[in-house]
Amino acid sequence: MGKPMKTNGLASAEAAAQAVAALAVARREPDSDRYEELERRIEGMEAALLASQRRLLESQEHLARRINELGAILAALHRETAALGTRGSRSGAAAGGPEPRVRGDTSGLGTGTPWADRANGPVDYDALVQRVRSLIEATIPPGSQVSVVSRGDSMLLKLDGRIGRHFPADDDGTWAGYHPKDSEAAIEHLERLKALGVGYFVLPHASYWWLEHYEAFGRYLEARYRLVAHREDTARVYALDEAGTGTRGLA
Repeated sequence: MGKPMKTNGLASAEAAAQAVAALAVARREPDSDRYEELERRIEGMEAALLASQRRLLESQEHLARRINELGAILAALHRETAALGTRGSRSGAAAGGPEPRVRGDTSGLGTGTPWADRANGPVDYDALVQRVRSLIEATIPPGSQVSVVSRGDSMLLKLDGRIGRHFPADDDGTWAGYHPKDSEAAIEHLERLKALGVGYFVLPHASYWWLEHYEAFGRYLEARYRLVAHREDTARVYALDEAGTGTRGLA
């Protein structure tokens, strides 16, 4: 079996080490030509090693820039498709409403499907975002942490004086990239966010299908937390620190 291949950087480093060892031997010998040859070899290898390091850093910077560019493109496509709807969302509404995307299923990412209204098809997404933000700012005290079923759209979290959080979210606060697997997972996630200081939960109008698909989660919200605001074409706002079933409705 042949010897395993080594990376260019490792091979260069080992060759430089061998040259240094040879130079140490040459220093004890009277052959000045041999000494100078080894010095040149070491200088060349050091230059090659530095060049390899520069290329590696440049590659890393290029990759980081490309990732940022692709992220911006994906965000733009997400907003465009959510606003306009897609053929899939229209057919889904005709068949009885959008299919939820659960963990592990990436087929609905960026298609706008969860933003289709069950009765009327795609909604005016930009107008919905503005209504949701206005309702939050009108009913939730400044300084509060608010968890919104956002489908990853940061525009829903641009709240004046309030701290918006995605639902569901990863540990670093970014959108988890999927809907909860079931009601139990949704409840567990809500309680974890509450323990981290989130005081309100917001379900936008275009995600009302959650109350049917996650039926036990909907019952949990109604039984344990108070619905402090409800505008049918906008959102439902729950206070996570208030028990009871009262509602402060807004037409």
